[in-house]
Amino acid sequence: MDSNSSGIASNSSRSRAAVWAAAGTLGAGLLAYSQTAALENDEGFHLLAAFLIHQGKRPYVDFFYQHPPLYALLNAAWMGLVGINWRSAHLFSVLCTTGCAVLVGRYVLARFWLIRWAPAAGATAVALFFLHAQIIRMGAIGQPYALCLLL
Repeated sequence: MDSNSSGIASNSSRSRAAVWAAAGTLGAGLLAYSQTAALENDEGFHLLAAFLIHQGKRPYVDFFYQHPPLYALLNAAWMGLVGINWRSAHLFSVLCTTGCAVLVGRYVLARFWLIRWAPAAGATAVALFFLHAQIIRMGAIGQPYALCLLL
């Protein structure tokens, strides 16, 4: 059963499936946007840093990078697995944004008290997260915003 004796919603498989379905569907839309139209003028700087790290250079020693290097290091490792281009960096950002959306949906599920409406509440939270203008704009580009959302 999905509830305990007080009628509080538990994290049922149906609720989790609704959150994952909403995140997957909207994440696929964000992925399509990221591979076709997403662009920010200064994302090349982060992509160049990841490329140089992938080539074996060290930030602050071999080249100047004014940000903390976590995103560039993770992006360099990701590019080593998927491919060294801007599309792989956008894919990494979309995966981080989708992971954050799943966390938002799971958070709502864990705190929603009506069993019957829990799947709808989780999916709605994911949809509201994904459809925010800043998430669409910044969650699909090769900059550390998506990683910051996830972490």
